[in-house]
Amino acid sequence: MNRHYQNIRKPRATLLILGCLVMSLCTSCSVGKSNDVYRKNITCIDQERDALLKFKHHIDSDSCRLVASWGNPHTPDCCTWEGVTCSNQSGHVIGLHLGGDPYLNVCLDSSVYSLYSLGELKRLTYLDLSGNLLSSIIPDAIENLQSLMYLDLSYNSLSGSSGSLSYFNLSNNRLEGSIPSAIGDSHSILQIDLSNNRLQGSIPSAIGDSHSLLQIDLSNNRLQGPIPSSLGRASLLSYLNLSNNHLEGVIPSSIANLKYLEYLDLSTNNLSGDIPCKLEITKPPYFANFSNNNLSGSVPKYLSSPGFDAFQGNPNFNIYEVQGPCDYKDNDKNDDKIYPGLYVSIGLGIYTGFWVFCGTLTVKTSWRHAYFGFLDHTIDKIYVTVAIYLARFRRNSQV
Repeated sequence: MNRHYQNIRKPRATLLILGCLVMSLCTSCSVGKSNDVYRKNITCIDQERDALLKFKHHIDSDSCRLVASWGNPHTPDCCTWEGVTCSNQSGHVIGLHLGGDPYLNVCLDSSVYSLYSLGELKRLTYLDLSGNLLSSIIPDAIENLQSLMYLDLSYNSLSGSSGSLSYFNLSNNRLEGSIPSAIGDSHSILQIDLSNNRLQGSIPSAIGDSHSLLQIDLSNNRLQGPIPSSLGRASLLSYLNLSNNHLEGVIPSSIANLKYLEYLDLSTNNLSGDIPCKLEITKPPYFANFSNNNLSGSVPKYLSSPGFDAFQGNPNFNIYEVQGPCDYKDNDKNDDKIYPGLYVSIGLGIYTGFWVFCGTLTVKTSWRHAYFGFLDHTIDKIYVTVAIYLARFRRNSQV
């Protein structure tokens, strides 16, 4: 799926993410010369100025002149440099806005060590280097920046692992390794985009632990294993793209819990079983794609007319039939563990109840006599009642 189409499909979540970031930055920062009045005598930190100059030193070309003003003798204060945002109170660098456009104009081209010095910007909260030709390895120093709220390194040639960052867009790079389980540690994460990389392994179940998640895009990787049922706990999720991987197993029924889901793409995997019957995607602009899997069954009743193409490539799937009312079927993998436990509980209950009852009658003579006396009385009463009704029936039939 091309970048332009993705942007069309993510309008609401993108606006919310940008709104949150703008509000957080506007309360504590000044950008360039226009805010010198408010910074008074606050200037940038020397150590951070040196770190930015190291970054510029490793830039091989700057066609957009994004960092041309950096290091100019007439502007020694790095807070006035283009693309640099500093805190009004401390002078620390808190934002770098150096994104390009890979389809129009690539601005920065760098060496393999270009990103290492940025790890010295300890108060950095916003980093956008998207759409350039950066070929660096992602250093641990950047992954461990505790204040980082937004990271966009998409559309570069970066390599390494995905690290433990909480807010990020690392799509369209050359990342390898597995997705860390720490990805779900942050409860304020909004967007995870690791699409178009070389990631392997399974999707960590912790990814659904953040209830503020709006977008997840892990498409075009080499991910394996099942889709974690924990995704159903990300109740605000509106965009989920897991297409073009090697995922297997069934689609978890918990996906139907995502009431705000507008975009779902599970195409080109090895998924099997039925599509959860309660899955509902009716809020425009809705999109669903289940093509090129091993799915069976029929179209869910509450899925808003995704079209035949959404189910192509599933030999055992009936695209002409709509499911009836939902029954007991549940695709969650963990549900299979309920039945053995249920049977064991029933067996223990019957065994315990039987011996508590019989043991009491065996030990307590008075209780045993009372119990069997009650049974005799009840049986006699039933016998007499039945005999009376039979006698009346015979008499009436003779008349």
